[in-house]
Amino acid sequence: MELKSRYIYIVILLAVLTSLPLWVGGFLRDALILFFLYLAAAEVWGFMAKHAGIVSLGQQIFIGVGGYTTAVLSMYFGIPMYASVIISGLLGAGLAGLLSFPLLRLRGVYFAIGTFLAAEVIRLAFSGWEFVGAGKGLIFRDAYGIPTTIIYYPALALAVISIFLVYLLYHSKLGFGLRSIGADEDVACGLGVNTFVCKATCFILASLITTLVGAVNVIHHTYLHPTSAFSISWTVNFLFVAVIGGVGTIVGPIIGSALFVAFGYLFAQYLGLSLLLEGLIVLAILIALPQGVWSAISRKLKLNLKPPL
Repeated sequence: MELKSRYIYIVILLAVLTSLPLWVGGFLRDALILFFLYLAAAEVWGFMAKHAGIVSLGQQIFIGVGGYTTAVLSMYFGIPMYASVIISGLLGAGLAGLLSFPLLRLRGVYFAIGTFLAAEVIRLAFSGWEFVGAGKGLIFRDAYGIPTTIIYYPALALAVISIFLVYLLYHSKLGFGLRSIGADEDVACGLGVNTFVCKATCFILASLITTLVGAVNVIHHTYLHPTSAFSISWTVNFLFVAVIGGVGTIVGPIIGSALFVAFGYLFAQYLGLSLLLEGLIVLAILIALPQGVWSAISRKLKLNLKPPL
């Protein structure tokens, strides 16, 4: 009965979210789009970091690749925008597969540094690539005139897919292998877990979602520049969202994304101080609630939730 009730609540929630663009204003739609995009990327980043021990500081690679691929395919080659988004996701997954061979041989802080360096190399390559505007940037003209009502639904779909992907991964054989790797990779290897295949699969799936986030984001914002598209701030934001809410959980990034987007809008008027204010609040939350906001709420309400909720 409890499980059946949970499914009913999920269906009702999805119905409400689907109907929201029909009766909310443009400002709230913009905020919800950002909320869904950060949620989608933070869910998979948190799963990688917490359960598989894969702390990537280079997920901005896939934000940039998703954005540039979607814009170039649509503007230069006349490919429909929805098809460009799908192709960009596949390209991002393929790039993650290639990067897995050198990067996933590294562990811990060396892997984190390796992903950051890879992102910087790709950023510099795009900064000098005239075909995509180099340092001048690229204006995604085909995205002009697309209402936020239409962009809302792909963003919502990505958030839902990311949540279900994390849930299914956690309860799958692959998830069991990843959790054993996160606990002790050498022991997992000794027990017969193919650590490289498990980590590479997780990295590719997470990068696929992140690339699609980058593709939808460029349709929403229309302007691309290597410095911003491949900025480390993307990954830092995903990290903050995951950690504030509760890294490695499903509900945590939902709370973290809501707080992060709210702080962004709230402090936007303080141009020079917005980042400082956000950072101070995040630091205060982490000091007071080291396990995240969701952990404190669930303890307070005495909720007996099964992982990864």
